[in-house]
Formats: sequence, C-alpha cells, structure tokens
Amino acid sequence: MTYRLILVAVSLCISSQAIAGHVPPLVDAEWLDERLHDDDLAVLDVRSSIDEGGDRESFIAARIPGSRYSNYTDDGWRESRNDVAGLMPDVDQLEQLIGGLGISNDSTVVIVPAGTGPTDFSWLDRASEP
Repeated sequence: MTYRLILVAVSLCISSQAIAGHVPPLVDAEWLDERLHDDDLAVLDVRSSIDEGGDRESFIAARIPGSRYSNYTDDGWRESRNDVAGLMPDVDQLEQLIGGLGISNDSTVVIVPAGTGPTDFSWLDRASEP
C-alpha cells in the first residue's frame, strides 16, 4: 500500500543545547488540546535512548492523550548501508513504519520529541522528512 503523507512536524517541548535561544513550536499546546479528538489527528511521540530521551516507559509516564509511540533508534527511522550509519530507510520501509503506526494519507501528524537533549530536534526533523 502506498502512503503519501504531509507531515506537520511540531515540537512542543524542544529542549536542545544544540540550538541557541528559544525555538517556538509550529503549533502550541492550546492548538493541540483543541484538536486532540479530531479523527484525522495523529500525535506521534518519537523517543530514543540517545541523550536519555526515554523509552516506552517514559512515554507512558508523560504521554499526550491518544498519542502513539515510536522509538527512533529501534523502530526503523534510520539504517546503515555501505558502512554508513544513520541513513533514511527506503520509501517502502518508511511506508510500512508510518502505516503501522496508524497514520494514513489523510492524517495530520504532530510529531513530539521527549525534549531531553540536543539530538531531539534532529530526529524530530528526520521523522518529518518522509
């Protein structure tokens, strides 16, 4: 099945030492709260053990109601090819990953990182590229 996604990448809690100053989110908590029950909204919480970004347990403890969890380092957002680590997987693999999270062509996606370290923003951006 082919998915053609338009992702709205959002960071509600960017806490990054790699970015100087305050980076405002693309949408704020009020906007999200007003839309949490929209059928086409998918809140994707992407976490990783990198920079103590957390795992499923930390997601459960701090999750946005109705959000979906994906582990950036373990769930297929990146792969190694020809001895090069951290590359985007091919389109078919991304379609499976995104579709497996219940995200379709009709979804409006808000991607939320854990907000724990400097790499949060980079994997948030990586997940929003497909």
